[in-house]
Amino acid sequence: THEIEKLYKCIQLGNCISKISNLNCHKIIPKNEKPYKCTQCKKCFKTPSILNTHQIIHTGEKPYKCGECEKCFNTTSDLNKHLTIHTDEKPYKCTLCGKCFKTKSDLNKHLRVHTGEKPYKCAQCGKCFKTKSDLNKHLRIHADEKPQKSA
Repeated sequence: THEIEKLYKCIQLGNCISKISNLNCHKIIPKNEKPYKCTQCKKCFKTPSILNTHQIIHTGEKPYKCGECEKCFNTTSDLNKHLTIHTDEKPYKCTLCGKCFKTKSDLNKHLRVHTGEKPYKCAQCGKCFKTKSDLNKHLRIHADEKPQKSA
């Protein structure tokens, strides 16, 4: 019989090693250190695999396809978020009023109804908004303003 060689993947370097004891010899990366830098945007990551996942945004590649509508995404997490639109499932429930939402971000936006939080501030006039889309609508007011002519 042939012995099957086991490979252990090093999460720091991304390479495979045949002996687990060799994995233990690798440099342990400190918790907050992010030594893997994206050459496109200079953002840093803890592991090569996270860097590789990130770099897809720069290529425009969208390898993860929805089986329902064939829309494509660059990460599995984006695909999984999208998949909720094809179901009636609303797993995120507001603990204050009981209303349910398809996504966590929708629940977080809703919570501002209860808290009154308005985290999006207009840099030109200081007015605050609950959502980024509301701020963007407001910004059109400033874009349409015409400078007054001096007499």
